[in-house]
Amino acid sequence: MTDNQLIKKIKNGCSDSFNELISRHSNIFYKTCNKYVSALFRLGIQKEDLYDNKNVIFYDCVNSFNKRKNIKFSTWLCNNTRFYCLNLINSRKRIIHFDNDDFQRIIESKPCEEKTKTEEDFTYAMFILDSLKDKRIKKIFQLRYLDSERKNKWSKVASKLNVSVQTAINLHSKGIELLNKKFSSFEHPDTL
Repeated sequence: MTDNQLIKKIKNGCSDSFNELISRHSNIFYKTCNKYVSALFRLGIQKEDLYDNKNVIFYDCVNSFNKRKNIKFSTWLCNNTRFYCLNLINSRKRIIHFDNDDFQRIIESKPCEEKTKTEEDFTYAMFILDSLKDKRIKKIFQLRYLDSERKNKWSKVASKLNVSVQTAINLHSKGIELLNKKFSSFEHPDTL
């Protein structure tokens, strides 16, 4: 069966065809992602988190694929994966103050009388997240960074909130963007 035939069946709801398409083209996805892994890692995105989005990216590619444009699905997937990685890099470059590892370091640090600047920032960040209307954002940060000794995977966070992995990531990104705006505009107050 050709990719075009599989895509037609997928658009009609065939999950077996979707699994077949993924097994055929997973290597393209991984090779494309691997070109950006080191840049994404420096910006706080783990390789596993990137790979967790494979099905979402495939699904988006299937839905946006148009065989009339005379392009192979593999090329379409490669381009969309590349743009996905580049968009992640561009969105993270705007993040000035916080990254995922800041939260992890705070959690793993030993308790002490005097708060470090990072701990004060974290407390202020949680205060900001608590004031949001969408309480899921703070819950995502708690599930991701506070509920276990290691950072929870996106799939686990998403299932606990009963949302998709992509929704959890989007809400987390929204929280990070808000925190960076607050921190860059207010220069962190001395007291809460």
